[in-house]
Amino acid sequence: MKGQTEAHDRALLDSLTVPDADSFWKESGRVKDQYNVCGFAALACLLEILPPCKGYLLDYEMWHEEATRSAVSYAAVAFTSKSNRKQ
Repeated sequence: MKGQTEAHDRALLDSLTVPDADSFWKESGRVKDQYNVCGFAALACLLEILPPCKGYLLDYEMWHEEATRSAVSYAAVAFTSKSNRKQ
């Protein structure tokens, strides 16, 4: 299950770094929202209002809680304006 969860997380993160709202929504639909991504709605809204930019994944981790047989993943993404990138 960890492999599938991480693959889903990575697909969502890839959509954030492009940014691509359509692929973000498609990935959620692909898995029928089975992973209960907290903040999904806020991230989807962010993708709709971001100015032209590029995202960079800074870190990604997953915490496993054995007592409840659950996990939570978390990530940090930085966004930079396309006009501010070094050539």
